[in-house]
Amino acid sequence: MVPTLAYCGAYAYMPVRALAGVLSVGDLKLMVGAFSRSKSLMESLLSDVSLVSEQSLFVRDLFEYFKTKPFDASKADALPPDSASELALSSRPSRLPTRDPTGAS
Repeated sequence: MVPTLAYCGAYAYMPVRALAGVLSVGDLKLMVGAFSRSKSLMESLLSDVSLVSEQSLFVRDLFEYFKTKPFDASKADALPPDSASELALSSRPSRLPTRDPTGAS
């Protein structure tokens, strides 16, 4: 918010200085061009910093994943799979109920 206000303030200040006779039209055009280029450069710089930050988070998470040890079910202290969490399809109907083509329920 503050950078935007400063940017708009600079754009408002330049014509005032030009109308006061301190800046020529050529100086005004040069300053406006410099400000617009610097604004686009700053936006791209901040965008690149944001992308680097996102990528560093991804790489950190990736290395944390690499540090995890795989589960070995052949060990003696391994827990058996929970039978309650297994999907049991035997108690489900094997086909969907049919509808009456006439639309009567």
